[in-house]
Amino acid sequence: MQMIRQYAIPHDQIVQVTVPEEFNEKQVEIHVILVEEPEAEAHPQAKSDLSHLVDKYKHYTKEQNEAIDQELSDLRGSWERPIS
Repeated sequence: MQMIRQYAIPHDQIVQVTVPEEFNEKQVEIHVILVEEPEAEAHPQAKSDLSHLVDKYKHYTKEQNEAIDQELSDLRGSWERPIS
């Protein structure tokens, strides 16, 4: 089953949906659900865009970066221990 999900704001009680070419001449099911706010706008940080981190920590020295990396590695390693 193929599905597309879109958010739209009706104008004059009309919503227009463009579907992929493979949907042409086939029966489709349409659901209209009123939402408080579209999910895409409600969770903008949900995207995998990490550009806001670029150059944020460039002021650290190489040694500081290595120390941070080591601390993170140690923390991750502690997750692998058996829990009793």
